Amino acid sequence: MYRPRIMVFATVTVLLTVIAAEAQVTTGSMLGTVRDDSGGVLPGATASIASPALIGGAREAVTSNNGLFRFPNLSPGISPGFAVATAAGDLLTAALALLAFIGLCRGWGIARRLTWAYTVVGLADLLVALPHAAHTGAVAHLAAQWYVPVLAGPLMVVAHGACLTTLLRSRRVEASKSHP
Repeated sequence: MYRPRIMVFATVTVLLTVIAAEAQVTTGSMLGTVRDDSGGVLPGATASIASPALIGGAREAVTSNNGLFRFPNLSPGISPGFAVATAAGDLLTAALALLAFIGLCRGWGIARRLTWAYTVVGLADLLVALPHAAHTGAVAHLAAQWYVPVLAGPLMVVAHGACLTTLLRSRRVEASKSHP
Protein backbone atom coordinates (compact mmCIF):
# COMPACT_ATOMS: atom_id res chain seq x y z
CA MET A 1 0.00 0.00 0.00
CA TYR A 2 2.14 2.92 1.20
CA ARG A 3 5.35 0.94 0.79
CA PRO A 4 5.89 1.14 -3.01
CA ARG A 5 5.16 4.87 -3.19
CA ILE A 6 7.44 5.66 -0.26
CA MET A 7 10.18 3.55 -1.83
CA VAL A 8 9.88 5.54 -5.07
CA PHE A 9 9.99 8.86 -3.19
CA ALA A 10 12.93 7.65 -1.08
CA THR A 11 14.86 6.58 -4.17
CA VAL A 12 14.21 9.87 -5.98
CA THR A 13 15.20 11.88 -2.90
CA VAL A 14 18.43 9.91 -2.38
CA LEU A 15 19.40 10.42 -6.03
CA LEU A 16 18.67 14.14 -5.85
CA THR A 17 20.63 14.43 -2.59
CA VAL A 18 23.66 12.88 -4.28
CA ILE A 19 23.34 15.41 -7.12
CA ALA A 20 23.14 18.27 -4.61
CA ALA A 21 26.10 16.98 -2.61
CA GLU A 22 28.23 16.75 -5.78
CA ALA A 23 27.82 20.47 -6.37
CA GLN A 24 29.46 21.30 -3.06
CA VAL A 25 32.91 20.01 -4.05
CA THR A 26 33.54 22.15 -7.14
CA THR A 27 36.96 23.74 -7.55
CA GLY A 28 38.52 25.63 -10.41
CA SER A 29 41.89 26.79 -11.67
CA MET A 30 43.30 30.02 -13.01
CA LEU A 31 46.00 30.01 -15.71
CA GLY A 32 47.82 32.87 -17.34
CA THR A 33 51.00 34.32 -18.79
CA VAL A 34 52.96 37.28 -17.44
CA ARG A 35 54.34 39.53 -20.21
CA ASP A 36 56.35 42.72 -20.26
CA ASP A 37 55.37 45.90 -22.14
CA SER A 38 56.89 44.59 -25.40
CA GLY A 39 54.90 41.32 -25.16
CA GLY A 40 57.81 39.13 -24.08
CA VAL A 41 57.23 36.51 -21.40
CA LEU A 42 58.60 37.02 -17.88
CA PRO A 43 59.97 33.85 -16.29
CA GLY A 44 60.34 33.91 -12.51
CA ALA A 45 57.76 36.68 -12.03
CA THR A 46 55.36 36.48 -9.10
CA ALA A 47 51.64 36.43 -9.89
CA SER A 48 49.13 36.86 -7.08
CA ILE A 49 45.37 36.61 -6.64
CA ALA A 50 43.22 37.93 -3.82
CA SER A 51 39.52 38.26 -3.18
CA PRO A 52 37.26 38.38 -0.12
CA ALA A 53 35.46 35.36 -1.65
CA LEU A 54 38.69 33.34 -2.00
CA ILE A 55 38.69 30.71 0.72
CA GLY A 56 42.19 30.32 2.11
CA GLY A 57 43.15 33.93 1.39
CA ALA A 58 45.48 35.46 -1.17
CA ARG A 59 47.78 33.18 -3.18
CA GLU A 60 51.00 33.61 -5.10
CA ALA A 61 52.63 31.64 -7.93
CA VAL A 62 55.96 32.03 -9.68
CA THR A 63 55.92 31.92 -13.48
CA SER A 64 57.65 29.13 -15.39
CA ASN A 65 60.36 29.59 -18.04
CA ASN A 66 57.52 30.33 -20.50
CA GLY A 67 56.02 33.01 -18.23
CA LEU A 68 53.09 30.75 -17.32
CA PHE A 69 51.46 30.68 -13.89
CA ARG A 70 48.71 28.48 -12.48
CA PHE A 71 46.51 28.65 -9.40
CA PRO A 72 45.00 25.16 -8.97
CA ASN A 73 42.19 24.06 -6.65
CA LEU A 74 40.54 27.41 -6.17
CA SER A 75 37.49 27.21 -3.98
CA PRO A 76 34.33 28.61 -5.52
CA GLY A 77 33.94 30.98 -2.60
CA ILE A 78 31.11 29.23 -0.80
CA SER A 79 31.31 30.06 2.88
CA PRO A 80 32.53 27.11 4.97
CA GLY A 81 29.63 27.68 7.37
CA PHE A 82 27.14 27.09 4.56
CA ALA A 83 29.03 24.21 2.94
CA VAL A 84 29.58 22.26 6.19
CA ALA A 85 26.02 22.75 7.46
CA THR A 86 24.55 21.77 4.09
CA ALA A 87 26.81 18.75 3.69
CA ALA A 88 25.95 17.55 7.21
CA GLY A 89 22.20 17.91 6.52
CA ASP A 90 22.54 16.13 3.17
CA LEU A 91 24.56 13.31 4.72
CA LEU A 92 22.07 12.78 7.55
CA THR A 93 19.13 12.85 5.13
CA ALA A 94 20.80 10.42 2.73
CA ALA A 95 21.75 8.02 5.57
CA LEU A 96 18.20 8.04 6.95
CA ALA A 97 16.75 7.58 3.44
CA LEU A 98 19.05 4.66 2.75
CA LEU A 99 18.14 2.99 6.05
CA ALA A 100 14.44 3.61 5.40
CA PHE A 101 14.73 2.19 1.89
CA ILE A 102 16.52 -0.94 3.11
CA GLY A 103 14.06 -1.27 6.00
CA LEU A 104 11.06 -1.02 3.68
CA CYS A 105 12.55 -3.59 1.31
CA ARG A 106 13.27 -6.02 4.15
CA GLY A 107 10.09 -5.39 6.13
CA TRP A 108 11.76 -3.97 9.25
CA GLY A 109 9.32 -2.83 11.91
CA ILE A 110 11.22 0.44 12.31
CA ALA A 111 11.17 1.23 8.56
CA ARG A 112 8.16 3.51 8.80
CA ARG A 113 9.75 5.54 11.63
CA LEU A 114 12.96 5.82 9.59
CA THR A 115 10.90 7.04 6.63
CA TRP A 116 9.27 9.66 8.84
CA ALA A 117 12.69 10.69 10.15
CA TYR A 118 14.30 11.05 6.73
CA THR A 119 11.29 12.93 5.38
CA VAL A 120 11.10 15.42 8.25
CA VAL A 121 14.90 15.89 8.54
CA GLY A 122 15.32 16.23 4.77
CA LEU A 123 12.48 18.69 4.39
CA ALA A 124 13.72 20.77 7.34
CA ASP A 125 17.25 20.72 5.92
CA LEU A 126 15.99 21.98 2.56
CA LEU A 127 13.80 24.66 4.10
CA VAL A 128 16.84 25.96 6.01
CA ALA A 129 19.46 25.46 3.26
CA LEU A 130 17.69 27.15 0.34
CA PRO A 131 17.24 30.55 2.05
CA HIS A 132 20.68 30.17 3.71
CA ALA A 133 22.24 29.70 0.24
CA ALA A 134 20.56 32.87 -0.99
CA HIS A 135 21.55 34.82 2.15
CA THR A 136 25.24 33.77 2.05
CA GLY A 137 25.54 34.21 -1.72
CA ALA A 138 26.42 30.54 -2.18
CA VAL A 139 24.06 30.22 -5.15
CA ALA A 140 26.23 32.64 -7.15
CA HIS A 141 29.25 30.31 -6.74
CA LEU A 142 27.65 27.13 -8.04
CA ALA A 143 28.67 27.92 -11.65
CA ALA A 144 28.04 24.78 -13.72
CA GLN A 145 25.91 23.32 -10.92
CA TRP A 146 23.14 25.89 -11.47
CA TYR A 147 20.70 22.99 -11.63
CA VAL A 148 20.96 22.38 -7.87
CA PRO A 149 18.99 25.44 -6.68
CA VAL A 150 16.93 25.63 -9.88
CA LEU A 151 15.95 21.97 -10.31
CA ALA A 152 17.24 19.55 -7.67
CA GLY A 153 16.29 21.65 -4.61
CA PRO A 154 12.66 22.16 -5.64
CA LEU A 155 12.38 18.51 -6.77
CA MET A 156 13.65 17.36 -3.37
CA VAL A 157 11.07 19.57 -1.64
CA VAL A 158 8.36 18.00 -3.83
CA ALA A 159 9.68 14.46 -3.19
CA HIS A 160 9.78 15.02 0.58
CA GLY A 161 6.35 16.63 0.50
CA ALA A 162 4.89 13.74 -1.51
CA CYS A 163 6.45 11.22 0.87
CA LEU A 164 5.08 13.12 3.88
CA THR A 165 1.61 13.23 2.27
CA THR A 166 1.75 9.48 1.59
CA LEU A 167 2.79 8.78 5.18
CA LEU A 168 -0.01 10.95 6.56
CA ARG A 169 -2.61 9.34 4.28
CA SER A 170 -1.50 5.82 5.17
CA ARG A 171 -1.67 6.76 8.84
CA ARG A 172 -5.28 7.91 8.42
CA VAL A 173 -6.19 4.70 6.54
CA GLU A 174 -4.64 2.55 9.28
CA ALA A 175 -6.45 4.57 11.97
CA SER A 176 -9.81 4.16 10.21
CA LYS A 177 -9.23 0.39 9.87
CA SER A 178 -8.51 0.02 13.58
CA HIS A 179 -11.67 1.97 14.55
CA PRO A 180 -14.49 0.55 12.34
